[in-house]
Amino acid sequence: MQTPSQVTITFSEHIDQSASSIIVAGPSGATVSQGDAKTASDDTHIFSVPIKDGGNGTYVVSWSSVSADDGHFTKGAYPFAVGKGESVQSSSMSNDVEIVELSTTPEALGSAVELMGHGFLWATLLVFALALRPLFVTGTFDEEMPSIRRLYSWFISLGVLLAFFGGLAQLAVKTQQLSQLRSVDLSVAFHIYIGTEAGLATLVRMAAVIMFGLVYFFGREAIFAAKKFTRYEIALVLTLCCFAYFRAKISHAASNPFHPQFSILVNFFHLIEKDIWAGIVGILLILALMPRMRRLLEAVLPRAFQMLAVDFGLVAVTATYIVWLHLKTFNNLFTTDWGSAFLELLLVAVAMVVMRLYHVLARLYRPKLFSRLLPSSLAAEFAFGILVVYCSSVVIITSPPLSQPTTNVFSAHDQGVSITLAGDSSEDGMLLLSSSGGTVESTPVLTAQAEGGTPLSISLAQRFSGGYVFPESLLPKGTVDIAVTVPQSGAYDAHAHFLVQPGDFILAPGWDAKRPFDTFTLVMMIIALSAFVFAVPLYMLSGKRASLVSIRNRIPEFLGLATFLLVAFIGGDALVALHGSWLENPFAYECATDGNMWHTMLPSVAGVPTSQTPSEGCMWGMGNYMYMFPDQREYDYYKNLGLAQVTLETVPQTIAAGVPATLTVSLKNPDGTPATLFVDMEKLLHVIIISKDESVFAHIHPDDIHPLTPQEIKTSTFTLTYAFPKAGDYLVAVDYAHGVVLESKQFTVHVGGAPAQSAKTVEYPTEGVFSGYNVSLKYPQPIAGQIETVVYTITKDGKPVTVVPYLSAAMHVAVVKNDFSWYLHVHGEVHPPGTPLPPLMVKNGQVVHSMAMMMVPDSFTLPIEAHLIFPTPGLYTMWGQFKTQSGDLVASAFTIRVEQ
Repeated sequence: MQTPSQVTITFSEHIDQSASSIIVAGPSGATVSQGDAKTASDDTHIFSVPIKDGGNGTYVVSWSSVSADDGHFTKGAYPFAVGKGESVQSSSMSNDVEIVELSTTPEALGSAVELMGHGFLWATLLVFALALRPLFVTGTFDEEMPSIRRLYSWFISLGVLLAFFGGLAQLAVKTQQLSQLRSVDLSVAFHIYIGTEAGLATLVRMAAVIMFGLVYFFGREAIFAAKKFTRYEIALVLTLCCFAYFRAKISHAASNPFHPQFSILVNFFHLIEKDIWAGIVGILLILALMPRMRRLLEAVLPRAFQMLAVDFGLVAVTATYIVWLHLKTFNNLFTTDWGSAFLELLLVAVAMVVMRLYHVLARLYRPKLFSRLLPSSLAAEFAFGILVVYCSSVVIITSPPLSQPTTNVFSAHDQGVSITLAGDSSEDGMLLLSSSGGTVESTPVLTAQAEGGTPLSISLAQRFSGGYVFPESLLPKGTVDIAVTVPQSGAYDAHAHFLVQPGDFILAPGWDAKRPFDTFTLVMMIIALSAFVFAVPLYMLSGKRASLVSIRNRIPEFLGLATFLLVAFIGGDALVALHGSWLENPFAYECATDGNMWHTMLPSVAGVPTSQTPSEGCMWGMGNYMYMFPDQREYDYYKNLGLAQVTLETVPQTIAAGVPATLTVSLKNPDGTPATLFVDMEKLLHVIIISKDESVFAHIHPDDIHPLTPQEIKTSTFTLTYAFPKAGDYLVAVDYAHGVVLESKQFTVHVGGAPAQSAKTVEYPTEGVFSGYNVSLKYPQPIAGQIETVVYTITKDGKPVTVVPYLSAAMHVAVVKNDFSWYLHVHGEVHPPGTPLPPLMVKNGQVVHSMAMMMVPDSFTLPIEAHLIFPTPGLYTMWGQFKTQSGDLVASAFTIRVEQ
């Protein structure tokens, strides 16, 4: 392959060219991209940059992007290679990245504050125009008019301040994120961000809020004096519509190919309706907590409740459309981040609707209870309203599931076994045969026969328990009869026949733009219609006259505030508990619990993409050798392979000091087949060698001397060469990833000859000089069975040393008890100041090294931490291996005494 003339990346959303970039580094590390990356003139999903020839070797493409649709920031990188002998990858693998979305809780909070201000402004206008103004015409509330005017102005001021400072907070958060993304100063990042679609929209919303305040300031006297809607109120409504449009426009609706302009319009109305609900209930609550306003509250409740009933019907319809637009299928509800965020929103929305129903019915049929509990019940509904606004803000900044291309699915049922054949969404060009039920005992047998041809037996590769794949290209041309036999134990074999036509397994293009009328669509339509129909009796009941018991002098003010705080706290705490739990997305929860990361990216094996269709799934591994599983069944299969059987043979059998010896390591699955090994920390196998006297340490790999041969990889049998420098006993630890599970096997090897190891074990102080570098280790007194944190500091000539990742880790740490009874391989971590430390997880008696903790900067001078649990008291030696920016590979050693 020759060096391409340009690198092109295709994104799922339109790219804001002014704030996005692509930088390509050549094999020498020098930048080979030329000029700024640009979007295609006819499609701003496509982002390209020209590159020059940097010679043969590996090229690294780094990119950062800002969506012109919703303002999301993403960044990532991927390699491709040029030349013979390289692991050649086409530059079309541009989606082979982990997509890092930089949206955060502060952004959601800023958006929620802004939307609450928006809701208060709409509610103030509508409550005054539709509920209060008709009452003022009668002259019944002339005495309260001065108080009402002050309260009206207070509501307007509150709404303006919330909306303005919410927008300001979003500008601050996004500027800070862009500064990190582009590695520029905050001032530069701010100027870049306000030039984006999202930044400009935020400025427009802030300007609309300021304009709202100015129009109210100059027109408030006319508004209060008028008996009908004034031109000033029309101007106020128009400014709020401007605000809502520029909030709705920066959304996922804009990037969805299904009639984006119509979707933005629906989102526009939904945004207004949702915010109004919380705003109206907030106003009613404040009136309930003000003794002088309670007579007014009694009069305004029926009309306000009717407004909320109408709002409920409209919100239900628009919300259902938005859910239908983004969720796409019911399966995405429990398998995607957007589905999880929606479930949280649904939970608090249902609670808010329940409170609304209580208010309507209790007012009519339990007036005493309604009057007595009104401040508390309104406070509860308002708290749920605020939670709805916050959760909807989280939904806004969470990317919806990607398009779901579909193929034909063939299925059959025989002898208690369900058999299906479909295109494999995890690997392009592969077909997936799966079976479930029955007592399946071995691999299915599959034959394919074209019309008039000879049956062809096709070998199957196991993907998960009951799931097997094979290349579609193996099928004969034309119409093919596929016969499947599934062997069973203690029952008749199951059989299936599928008549397959050419093109049956081609992924359907444009799925998102066409959106078939399927079961999901029908159910969502029924939900929307039912909710709208339910709003009709709710409206009628809300307007009925009620024998309301006077609420004057019956409401302690503190009760409403206490209820609001209690409900908001409990509701927020429940959302935190629900977030990331198995109730939302069982697969994502399992992935995170195992210390891995849930991401949207291309399904990949050892860093090589297997499909060009991005998916959400579990990402395992560090560095350039990521594994990504969109199918939980496949992840679970590689998680439960069982403990590998490891053997070590040496040639010669009797090893002499100083003479190179060949070590052969063979790994088998429990069934005797070659072990299924994954690349961990850039290597299939790590071998740690430590002498009994703790004076010798080595960290070697089979490919240090020669590239791994296909036979070695296929048989999981590897050879290494090592010359043991001293006679005596050595610990030889073999560390590997059996599937997605890290395992270790230790052997003791005796070496003869001379010189001999020291009779006394070397003990290392907590500070030392290793290869010219000063290394110190700090830790509290370790106690057996407890989580311990040790901190490495590296200096030279009194100055911090710049460290770079070694085999994808900040440091490799081998810990051995001095009697060789226990060994552990852990990894160092770096945590920049101000970065919260992810919670430590313990499994099988040791700290789980989550990927979030293992992320390493390209270079750093920070202290390096390691977390582990010493099982028993005694002396341990910690061998910490790190790499400096100058290329030195240094092994440090420290002796630790662990107490009971």
